[in-house]
Amino acid sequence: MNSFISPDRIKYARESRGYSGAELAKLLGVTKQMISQYEVGSSEPSSTTLFKLVDTLKYPLTYYKKSINHYDESMPTFFRSRKSTPVKIKKAAKIMVYQFWDIDNYIRKYINFPDISDELNQFADKKKYSLKEIEDITVNLRQFWNLGLGPIVNLSAVLQEKGCIISSMHIRDKKIDAFSKRSPGGIPYIFLGSENQSAVRLRFDLAHELGHLVLHRNYVEEDLNDDELYNSVEDEANYFAAAFLLPKETFSKDVYSSSINHFLLLKKKWRASISCMINRCINLALLSDNQIQYLKNQMTEKFYWRHEPFDDIWEPEKPFLYKQAINLLINSKILTISEFLENVALSAEELEDMLFLDKGTLSQAIPENIISLR
Repeated sequence: MNSFISPDRIKYARESRGYSGAELAKLLGVTKQMISQYEVGSSEPSSTTLFKLVDTLKYPLTYYKKSINHYDESMPTFFRSRKSTPVKIKKAAKIMVYQFWDIDNYIRKYINFPDISDELNQFADKKKYSLKEIEDITVNLRQFWNLGLGPIVNLSAVLQEKGCIISSMHIRDKKIDAFSKRSPGGIPYIFLGSENQSAVRLRFDLAHELGHLVLHRNYVEEDLNDDELYNSVEDEANYFAAAFLLPKETFSKDVYSSSINHFLLLKKKWRASISCMINRCINLALLSDNQIQYLKNQMTEKFYWRHEPFDDIWEPEKPFLYKQAINLLINSKILTISEFLENVALSAEELEDMLFLDKGTLSQAIPENIISLR
């Protein structure tokens, strides 16, 4: 008997990987009823089944020994494709968020990160905004962060330097878009989908989630079950993202032609997709209807709606905050790799993915308390 195994952890592990009880039972070669018994603690997996569980769900044995920290379920999670994302995938994402908060809380025992929870609260305090209000909020936020009104060279760097935490999210082979959530303490987190995406799409995702964190802090989870309200929240975040990346005052002065070549030059300068800039031109009435249609026709003729120039050349921005933190803790001998892995109880490979660490930072440490300095 494995009395040290937490039943709650078995359920957490299953749900975080997006499996139903029946699906996991089939993979382990047991009945669905046995899975239920494992998860309520009325029965315990045999050593053989436990080995299969570890191998199937890709959590180390230490994961199943830990107690679970319960977090406030009322805090909203802003999923981009909320209506089309399966319920079990949204549940998996929420559990992985809580697991990530455990990691973050552990790292914060040793390192103080910037805190912008109060900063973001001062720009918006409503549940509904006009387009002009959103425009003003983005300008005020840029000014407060001393960003000026020009292109933002590296948005992920700006967000991290201000205290916004960025991580990646992977749930088996399921596609999940970027989403955001505040911790109970108000710390803003942005989780990027694991699918490969262009540099400009990633920047828009970051700006979109920043919009949620700034504009929608007064919502609770159940508010977003209202389809009309949810659509309004998404529209506001999209408008915020475009206004934040392409400020009205300066971007407007750059638009003087509906030529696709002109917009390629604008893309180089502003690091925003052409489709995003077209929508921005429509919202700001910078071009006539005929000019917009001409621009769209050029996009269609050149097949740019699916794949724009530079998208396969520009490297997406790489969040660096946790990479710096982990390297500092290990290289300063504050923690060994084995201590870190033991306490966070996730696999080295998964942690490298979640924290944007270089491949091998944790997984190639052999013996386990030695790190390569390459």
